[in-house]
Amino acid sequence: MASSKGESQALLRSTDNTLAAYLTFLAQEQVSARTARLYLSHLGRFAAWLRDQYRAQLVDTTSHDLREYRERLADRQKAASVNAALAALQRFHGWAQETARIKTNPTAKLKADRQSAAGATRLYFY
Repeated sequence: MASSKGESQALLRSTDNTLAAYLTFLAQEQVSARTARLYLSHLGRFAAWLRDQYRAQLVDTTSHDLREYRERLADRQKAASVNAALAALQRFHGWAQETARIKTNPTAKLKADRQSAAGATRLYFY
């Protein structure tokens, strides 16, 4: 996996315990260690991109950021990989809203397009 332990630790430090609380939530939900690592990896890549692009933290994400990130991923990855990343972001932001870490969920308008030619579900913002 491309994500290193050091990258994960840096991400935890950069989000003021929000990500640590999220990982605790995933453990309480009995999410497998593999899935939690994948979520953390996706969140880490998005967080790094968000910092580089806008000097923003995960809890500052906007729907515009997500649309732009989705397009970046779609240019470089297959639909299944893009959808996996967006699903991780949806789960994180849903939890962040439920726990009052954010007021509105920027992934709330993320919709699935089931019309793709290869049969893979593609996620779009409308």
